[in-house]
Amino acid sequence: MQIDYKKENGVLKVILNGEIDHHNCKNIRESLDLLISETAPEKLVLDFSKVEFMDSSGIAIILGRYKRMRENAKGMEISGARGTIRRMLEISAIDKLIKVI
Repeated sequence: MQIDYKKENGVLKVILNGEIDHHNCKNIRESLDLLISETAPEKLVLDFSKVEFMDSSGIAIILGRYKRMRENAKGMEISGARGTIRRMLEISAIDKLIKVI
C-alpha cells in the first residue's frame, strides 16, 4: 500500500494506492493518524480511486479516522470509491455518515 497526500486550503487529500487488508491496516492507520496530527486539516478526504481491494479492516480504518476528525469538529469525505469498494461503503452504511463523492 502506498499513501500519497496533498494539503490545500485546509483540506488534506490522502490518495490510497493498492490493497487495504488485515495485513497492512495497522501501517495505514498509523500513517493516516500521523498525517492528521502533522497537518491538522479542517477536512480529510480519503481518495480510493487507486484502491484495488479492501476487506472489513478498511471499514475500521475509515470509521476510526471519521471519529478522530469528528472529535475535533472537522469534516471528512471519501472520493473515488468504485465497484465492490463502493458497495461495501453502502452495505456498511458508511455513506450515511460520511459524504461519498
